[in-house]
Amino acid sequence: MKRIFVLFICCVLFMSAFAGCSKQAQGNSDPVVVDVRVLKAGYGTEWFHAAKEKFEELYKDKGYSINIVEESNSVPDKVLSEIQNKKSNTIDLYITGDSNFSDLLKRSQSVLKSKDEVLLENLNDVFSSPAIRFDGSEESVTIDSKLNESSKRFLQYQGTASSKNSYLNKFKDNYYAFPWASGVSGFLVNKTVFENYGIELPRTTDELLDAYDKICPKENGKPTPKVVQVPIDEEGNTENFSAYAMTYAGYDGSGYWLFPYETFFAQYSGADAEKNFWLLEPATGSMSENGYDVYKDQGILEALKVVEKLCDEDYCANGTSNLSAINAQLNVLQGKAAIMPTANWVYQEMKLNYSDFVDNGVMMKVPVISELGKKLGITDKVLSNIIKGVDEGKTDAQIASDCGTTEAIAKRVREARNIYFDYSTSHIAYIPSYSPSKDVAKLFLRFLASDDNLDLYKTKAYSSLPFKYEGESKVQTNDFVKSVDEVMGYGKNVLIAEDLSSSPIRQVGLSCFPAFGAYSYVFKGFAQKELDAKTVFDDDIENAEDDWGTLKAQAGIG
Repeated sequence: MKRIFVLFICCVLFMSAFAGCSKQAQGNSDPVVVDVRVLKAGYGTEWFHAAKEKFEELYKDKGYSINIVEESNSVPDKVLSEIQNKKSNTIDLYITGDSNFSDLLKRSQSVLKSKDEVLLENLNDVFSSPAIRFDGSEESVTIDSKLNESSKRFLQYQGTASSKNSYLNKFKDNYYAFPWASGVSGFLVNKTVFENYGIELPRTTDELLDAYDKICPKENGKPTPKVVQVPIDEEGNTENFSAYAMTYAGYDGSGYWLFPYETFFAQYSGADAEKNFWLLEPATGSMSENGYDVYKDQGILEALKVVEKLCDEDYCANGTSNLSAINAQLNVLQGKAAIMPTANWVYQEMKLNYSDFVDNGVMMKVPVISELGKKLGITDKVLSNIIKGVDEGKTDAQIASDCGTTEAIAKRVREARNIYFDYSTSHIAYIPSYSPSKDVAKLFLRFLASDDNLDLYKTKAYSSLPFKYEGESKVQTNDFVKSVDEVMGYGKNVLIAEDLSSSPIRQVGLSCFPAFGAYSYVFKGFAQKELDAKTVFDDDIENAEDDWGTLKAQAGIG
């Protein structure tokens, strides 16, 4: 009996020894197998399956395998709890929608009992290496050099102002995240609607508002879709056509108005001002002292004024305030409305069920806020002509000569035109630092950054990644993907985004715009004329200043 008891104890001790070894506890300690959770959302997962197959075929002699444990929209809900549970976590790679990796880093000490390591794998070596082509050869440039410059701050740890977690500043500027999507967020348009009304796609916000009135001129004080005759064959036969100017997802996507709002703000005040807004870094003073001053930026007020006008439900398709995103998007694709705020995931979302209409829509560059022209001392006509020159690839000198202005003004307008809002900065990949398969997972990330995969991604997700091509695309993309590329400047334009992870105060309060994060409420209020831009602007300034001391204390800032 004593011998049996000793054997039992030995077995218990043997099993306990492996209980804290992550994947080993689950029976999968093979370093060539990468267990993955994949977010299944607007971009789908077809692109991931295709890349996985290519990768496994390339490395079949080594036995490298990408094992999909889960693909669902609930993946982001599991990232934080799983990664900080080192003893039981079996996942080697997360393809997720969570961007707040600074929160994960803050939890590292309590889990790892060390201030010298963190829970996420440092990916500096991935970005400093070349991408791997589908034939196994390496590209001639590093992944870092291919990466869109304005994407970097969303993928690198920015450090912390919190005295409690100040030790984490030693990890500042390291990469801990890898992008698996880059989305153009702004306006979906039906170009045929504009053509039917004889209107060019607007280049300024005044031109867009003018298009509203041409599509829906006022009759007895109420905007009403204008009926026009459009040809239906080569014999000159016509039919009646009419559309509304705007629609939007009032039921589940009124917050999509954030996309053009944020773009207008950055156009007017500059991309640096938009970045500093999210970092709570004022133009004068300091974040700790008076970071709330970022809410006083004139660009915020001007952007709010434009969105308030564009939200006007009088110009919107019937029932807009109760439409789902899918139905609002369908309104545009079917030509019932000219334009709506959304993002380029629309194509992947709509193609399965609405294939007859999906090719009717493209993403439009967000028109430049007309108030920028006034700020620069030029007319809206000159502003529009400068933008046209930018779109045609002319130099600043050529534009200045053509438009009778200065190169400095041409340069400033070019900067504004090249700004776009990217809501996919949260679509990033993580590798737990303790994963036994992290070397293969890193190799797979290098695989995803290749020109070959950029092409594959376009054909499967109908979107792009924030990487410039080493060479040139080998695929003939459809008009929708071409429009996405044009907005992104083929990976070179300036990306802005809602950045909630770079500031410790943003993580505890003032989490997004407006101060209490109720932007859906604000935009609905604009649409229904229950709120106005100046009231929202003033309230946000007051709320931010009043709450500043409490928020600093909660963030651990003295």
